[in-house]
Amino acid sequence: MKMTSAKKPFPIVSASILAADFSRLREEIDAAGQAGADWLHLDVMDGHFVPNISFGPGLINKIRPHTSLVFDAHLMISNPDPFIDRLIEAGAQWLTFPAELELDWQDLAESLHSQNIKTGVALNPETPVEFIKDSVQYFDLVLVMAVQPGFGGQSFNPEILPKIDKLRKIRQDLSEKNSFLISVDGGVNSENITQIVARGVDIVVAGSFIFQSDDYKLAIDMLKSTRC
Repeated sequence: MKMTSAKKPFPIVSASILAADFSRLREEIDAAGQAGADWLHLDVMDGHFVPNISFGPGLINKIRPHTSLVFDAHLMISNPDPFIDRLIEAGAQWLTFPAELELDWQDLAESLHSQNIKTGVALNPETPVEFIKDSVQYFDLVLVMAVQPGFGGQSFNPEILPKIDKLRKIRQDLSEKNSFLISVDGGVNSENITQIVARGVDIVVAGSFIFQSDDYKLAIDMLKSTRC
């Protein structure tokens, strides 16, 4: 998927359920979808790659029958291999892996693409874009983390914005070889959405801004109201 028009449509909004009320998770997911969320962002944490533990394929499998939203799984785990097939079986459609892991990106992407699964790579705040420059052609998505992964409710770090500029330039240079999407996660809200989208971001991940608001539709509309 490649955005080519000068005035692009609203960004894709991926609602991060890590910030939802898990005691009423199905209602939260329904409410986010009805409010205009396009995707659900699923933070899978193992307690090793990041210090927290969240949820895994079991929960994803339980919620999959209750929504048609795209499932965007961010694997914050040190050894993703045992989880890949289980996450796919549970209904994940996009799998995003930490750039910091030593993986055979070409082999991984080809394997996932053969199963109609999109492949993403996530850059932690301290990880430079150059870290993935030689393998970026294999990805469908590059996720730029604007906070340290593993915890919700953190403030957006504007120092990551130049990374988006670099990724957009790399994408332009790749031309028809690949048209990976650029996503941003961490502290996204109405105060910083303009500068994020203006840089050519396709997807914004938002958790607390949506699920801790009094009006989910208003929150999502505020994220979608910026055009470039």
